[in-house]
Amino acid sequence: MSLSLLPQFVRDHYEVHEWKHACAILERDFHNEWNDVIAVLTAFRLKKSWIT
Repeated sequence: MSLSLLPQFVRDHYEVHEWKHACAILERDFHNEWNDVIAVLTAFRLKKSWIT
C-alpha cells in the first residue's frame, strides 16, 4: 500500500485515506510537489489553545 510512502509522523498525526494510489503517483511523478506536501504536513501545528 502506498500509504507506507508517508513518513511515520504524518501517519501518526493525520487521518490519511488513499484514493487510487495517489501517494505513489505524487511520490514518483511529482516528486517536488510530494516533498512540499510532506514538508507542510510535518511542520504544521494547530493547537487547541489557539482555537479556544
